[in-house]
Amino acid sequence: MSDSQKLNPALEEYLRKRKNPNQKPLIQIADEKEKLLKMKEQKENGETDEVAENIEEEPPYFLQSIIFTIPFALLYAWLYYLVYFQYNILDELEYKELIMATLKIIPAFMFICYFVRRYKKYIVTHIFLGIIGAVCATYTIHIIYIDERFGKMLNTPGLIVLCIYAVMEVNLVVSILILIPPIVYYLNDGFRTKLTNLEMK
Repeated sequence: MSDSQKLNPALEEYLRKRKNPNQKPLIQIADEKEKLLKMKEQKENGETDEVAENIEEEPPYFLQSIIFTIPFALLYAWLYYLVYFQYNILDELEYKELIMATLKIIPAFMFICYFVRRYKKYIVTHIFLGIIGAVCATYTIHIIYIDERFGKMLNTPGLIVLCIYAVMEVNLVVSILILIPPIVYYLNDGFRTKLTNLEMK
């Protein structure tokens, strides 16, 4: 075929693609090979950098624990205030006592939040938190309906806060299971009476 009979380069490229549409141009193949080689070199020589990047991408669990602690600390303070209001002795409540009681629970609650947020992906964490929530809810009902002493009632703010936090953090199935023990305990008068008799001995 003479030069005059040669096809237009664009038409020639079109016909070549029609014959083998999946075939890539040689230039593109060469570029891809070069990219793969560079990626391989980076993987071999940049393991430390990758580890550092993974560490930087790790969720800020400590910051999350602070964010969770603030509203729950305020809830604790409000419930603590409510106990004095319930017994009609607000005039005996010193705000210094309220602030100190709230500040005391903050480190412990921050630790719990940090632990839960860090290991929340494990089912064991949900089970452990579910048990804590169920125990706290049951004991709170026991204090409110059976042991109404003021000193014991001051324990209820912490128990309620832990129970609410547990229900909020665990998965749906465990959160439903948390509610079963306190409901059964509340409805079973014989069990409540037995516990009361044991405490009186």
